[in-house]
Amino acid sequence: MKKVVKAFLVIILILLAVAGGYYGYRFLQQKKDAGSKENAVYVQSVADLTGIGQINGNRYSGVVETQKTEKINPDGEKKIAEVFVAEGDTVQQDDPLFTYDTASIKLDIESKKLEIERDEMTIENDTASIEQLNKDMEKASASDKLAYNAQIQELQAEIANAEYEIKTKKNEIKGLKATLKNSKVLAPITGTVTHVGDPQNPSAGYNPDGSEAAFITILADGDLRIKGTVSEQSIYNIGEGMPVIIRSRIDESRTWTGTVTSIETQSESSTDMYYGEGERASKYPFYVDVDTTEGLLLGQHVLIEPGMGETRTGMWLSSGWLIQETESSYVWAARESGRLEKRRVVLGDYDPDADEWQITDGLDAADYIAWPSPDCVEGAATTTEYVFSEEEMMDPGMNGGDGGMTDPGMFEGEEGFDGGMMEDMPEAMPEGEGMTEEFEGGFMTEDAEPEG
Repeated sequence: MKKVVKAFLVIILILLAVAGGYYGYRFLQQKKDAGSKENAVYVQSVADLTGIGQINGNRYSGVVETQKTEKINPDGEKKIAEVFVAEGDTVQQDDPLFTYDTASIKLDIESKKLEIERDEMTIENDTASIEQLNKDMEKASASDKLAYNAQIQELQAEIANAEYEIKTKKNEIKGLKATLKNSKVLAPITGTVTHVGDPQNPSAGYNPDGSEAAFITILADGDLRIKGTVSEQSIYNIGEGMPVIIRSRIDESRTWTGTVTSIETQSESSTDMYYGEGERASKYPFYVDVDTTEGLLLGQHVLIEPGMGETRTGMWLSSGWLIQETESSYVWAARESGRLEKRRVVLGDYDPDADEWQITDGLDAADYIAWPSPDCVEGAATTTEYVFSEEEMMDPGMNGGDGGMTDPGMFEGEEGFDGGMMEDMPEAMPEGEGMTEEFEGGFMTEDAEPEG
């Protein structure tokens, strides 16, 4: 009996050892998976999310322009002989801007006159031939008359074609003579010339923001407005009818007020802001009518701030990044080692319009944080390279578009002036040095073990 009990106890101990080994292996494997590169949690720069280090919050660059702009392009079939204006010149309506090469126009006129003479000679010869064929046909037999008729009809068709060519060429000469008489292109409005292209290649010009430019652009004298630029990530942060504050770049204490009147839906250009697989972020223009233009100068560069209240100070973070508990608030932040931790932050004021909290302690602009998700666990590896899932690749709305998961705050900051906010993101370490991802404050290594 004792032997049976002893054997039973041995079996129980063996089963407990096997179960303990299995669950121990599972626990260690889960810790390893939490710290692996494949399961790394995507973190983003606090500086980018809050606008710290850029020009103090959610601002957009703008330039003062007139309400009306005239763009003049030459006739692509004509050669420009001389340009009479330069950038910065003030012109009056009907002032000459440039002139076409009249020598080539004169040659075209003479060439078409010679072609008309040749067609008239063809008509004269064919008419004489028809008269002779009619005389010969009267003497011909009935069987030969069919052949004569065919020849006459062929000559008559040739005459009709020559008459049509003469009429066409006369109209062309009339148009060329009108061009010759009006070879100078005149200014359609009074204003300031802001762009003059290359007369040898007038269609190759570009504006400073990268959009295609007309050969000559004139800003009309008159009421002023502000033309702003917003990236595709932040375009949903502004809307028509929104009140805005305009600030001087030189002296931010000088302000004007205005209203967004329109937002263009067609991109003007692509900037050097990259995201995803090296794609460029597009820029869109929007326009602001100013309540008073006193003190504004044509061509002046300004900053545009949504809202009419006072400018906020400090660090402001969208509430979606916060884990708010009864007595404390936290964020998932990357340590210097590159591992994730649940970090306590101290909150200040709350902005209900923007749904943002002021962070008074616990985060610096150099930190990186993750959007709260089930993947966020203590000690998880982090990465600054976002990898789209198959669902996100199939649904463009999930990739930061309107209604997507990306928080709009990650794109706040001044838009359209400094070439994008991601240019200061650190570069990846060279392969073969044990580093998989780099960010301010630390690195994630392939062989690092989870902490805590």
